[in-house]
Amino acid sequence: MVSLLRAESTKILKNFVLMGFLVWIMPVGQAAFLVISIIIALLSKESARPMAMTSSHQWTMDMIASWGIITYFPMNVFGRFLPLAFMAVVFAGEYEWDTWKNIIPRSQRAHLILSKYIVLTCLVIISILLTGLIMAGGFTINHKILDMPYGPVLNWDTISDFLVVYGQQFLLGLLSLLILAGFAALAAILTRSILGGLLASVGLSVVEPMSLALLMFLGSILQKPEITRIYMLAPSFHIDNALSWFLLDRALQASYVPANTEIGLGISLLLLVGWAFGLTCLAVTLFQRQDIT
Repeated sequence: MVSLLRAESTKILKNFVLMGFLVWIMPVGQAAFLVISIIIALLSKESARPMAMTSSHQWTMDMIASWGIITYFPMNVFGRFLPLAFMAVVFAGEYEWDTWKNIIPRSQRAHLILSKYIVLTCLVIISILLTGLIMAGGFTINHKILDMPYGPVLNWDTISDFLVVYGQQFLLGLLSLLILAGFAALAAILTRSILGGLLASVGLSVVEPMSLALLMFLGSILQKPEITRIYMLAPSFHIDNALSWFLLDRALQASYVPANTEIGLGISLLLLVGWAFGLTCLAVTLFQRQDIT
């Protein structure tokens, strides 16, 4: 398994175009924006203030905000595109480039696809971590030049509180990425093409969080508003519910949630794990039974 992880990492990292446009574009794009804002701040403070206003003015919030691209609705609807496209291309590319035929006879299929899951998820996580660090560092310099406050002050209490909140966001981000990897793997296995994998995986990831609007529409036509409760089975609902518990210390309050119904944090996390595990098991099962030759 270790050799598979090493080989998978080397193969993906050497695909500079794919990594550059779909993974490193997030930290590099953020770094470019901040470099430009710092240069403008050095030349004209007044001109640079609008760019500084894109920050929350707190390094803790700016670092946490980097996870919002895959966890916060509606930003996550579009924020998922890059990591999902990256995963779909890597999974489906194995079919179009005929590399499975050479690798599978020497490896167990389950280990092969699981190693790809792990490497893809870790690379996206590294990209998000770097994006948060660059945001915090760049805005620190930017605010210093503009003589604007950028807190909170570094001390043990601040760091400990930040680590708790950041750990919560990291957990939800990890579960979200594993679910996205499941969508991408299933789409690639079923379509066996990069274009088909992209379209199918993006379709699944968009329809899933947007399914609430469809259910509300159906509920109004059928005059059965309770049909929207089906959305409470979706991963997006449980991500939102977990965020509500983490940030507000209470269950998600929504019109489609029955009165006096409270979905606990543990239940939401357990169901998210179930979604990630279930999609992974389904992808592994289909892959093991698939005729690659």
